[in-house]
Amino acid sequence: MKFAHLSDTHLGYRQYGKVERERDFAAAFQNIIDKIIDLDVDFVIHSGDLFETPRPTTDALLVVQRAIKELNKAEIPIYAIAGNHDLSRRSNPIPPQVLFKNSGLNLISPIKPYYKIEDLFIGGVPYMPQSRNDILKEKMTKLSHKASSYKNKILILHQGIDKYIPQSELAIGDLPTNFSYYALGHLHNYIVLVDIEDGEVNTERISIDLPREFINENIQYETLNNNILKIKNYIKSLKLPPVVNLTITGSDFSGAEVYDYLNRELSDLTLLFRPTFNLMEKDVVDIGPVDDGPIDINKIISKKLEDEGEDIVNFAISLFDELSKDNLEEAEDTIETFYTKHYGGDE
Repeated sequence: MKFAHLSDTHLGYRQYGKVERERDFAAAFQNIIDKIIDLDVDFVIHSGDLFETPRPTTDALLVVQRAIKELNKAEIPIYAIAGNHDLSRRSNPIPPQVLFKNSGLNLISPIKPYYKIEDLFIGGVPYMPQSRNDILKEKMTKLSHKASSYKNKILILHQGIDKYIPQSELAIGDLPTNFSYYALGHLHNYIVLVDIEDGEVNTERISIDLPREFINENIQYETLNNNILKIKNYIKSLKLPPVVNLTITGSDFSGAEVYDYLNRELSDLTLLFRPTFNLMEKDVVDIGPVDDGPIDINKIISKKLEDEGEDIVNFAISLFDELSKDNLEEAEDTIETFYTKHYGGDE
């Protein structure tokens, strides 16, 4: 038998506050359903976070309704659990997936924790917080016992596993060991097509083209103009305006001025551009040729502070001299004299 495993589709997610991103998530989900039907799988597993919130938008609900209708027409059942995004924080929350129980979605829940289809056992536990860890482990143990006599056994969970996510609800060793396949959610990984027969599992990753491209570039400030020109030319070849993430690195530029430049060049071509500025300090102070004699600290200080004025240079040289000799009282007097002269106060 062959089945598709997907998770964390987060329908209704308006990323960056953009309605276009909500539509992107819906389009990607529809592409997945189309691919699943083309592959003629026996069933589908969704391991949580079908929706972004426990109160999804009407558009998100309609996307799922349409998908289930198409799966029903293709005679492909779907089994699902609720993830943390599907559940409200009140006690005994009811996920929005229940709306589709009578339409063909087989919801795995505390009321119905497993399904049995000939020699196949499909069981699972909806998301549980860390505070209910003991209950979660108890439920997994019960499912393990129920599944023991079946050749093909699938466990569906939406929990963090310490091997993949630090500070998770479960350690990898907490999982029961007698299942053929562990359909995990919450990890935000890829869709998997699975072939399982007599407990033997073969998996195949199925790539889905995303409707909108993300462009991530690291650019040295000195090459900014040329790189932005290349990006603009590439964007013109795309069907949809991309999301552009840029990291600008350099030692001598104004972040505000660069942002204004990027805004002029990219705002009309992108859904969103997000710049990060990495201002580097100059590592070397050019003080001219250095001979083999002793280092002239006063010369270095003078060169470093030459744009700050003579008073600042003299103050820095005097302060460095006193501190290097551990003359702390004299250093404090120098600081007080300087601040009184220039700022007219005792602070």
